Amino acid sequence: MRRLVCLAVIAGVGCASAPRRSLEIFPLAGATCSRGFDPGERHFALDVAAAEGTPVVASGAGLVLRASVHPTYGLTVILEHPRLVYTLYAHLASASVVPGDRVDAGDRIGAVGRSGNARGAHLHFEVLAAGAPLPIRATGPIGLRGEEHRLDPAALVDAPPGCGPPIPRAAASLR
Repeated sequence: MRRLVCLAVIAGVGCASAPRRSLEIFPLAGATCSRGFDPGERHFALDVAAAEGTPVVASGAGLVLRASVHPTYGLTVILEHPRLVYTLYAHLASASVVPGDRVDAGDRIGAVGRSGNARGAHLHFEVLAAGAPLPIRATGPIGLRGEEHRLDPAALVDAPPGCGPPIPRAAASLR
């Protein structure tokens, strides 16, 4: 059972805008994290090793904002979920969605790959939250820098082994 706690300190948003139940499932079944969320190392995501072509599913219902190639992330899908929560799925081999599509939790959005700056087949999974819509670009640079708005995915969805406990953050966890 998840505790629903305000993320105001982490995301700089009010409690009414906190990402409550926006995300329901982890995007890869039966996977293991190869690298966790580590702001100290400037890694604001979970890297999840899987065979190339393994289906990647939406963590929650949302709107596809981006399904295009980025120089570093490779083929990337970004979804906007309720309460201004966003998920980013990078290094994909293929995308099953296009901008403007609406998806439900568990819908296939792509397949694991090694596109962009990837050393092997894996999913790079990020979660972001904000108090106002983020300036996500459909192509080219994503439009976000640094750690602003980024949250530990392991604190928001049931993450697989190897993701470790979430990085301790003031006043926050949705577990």
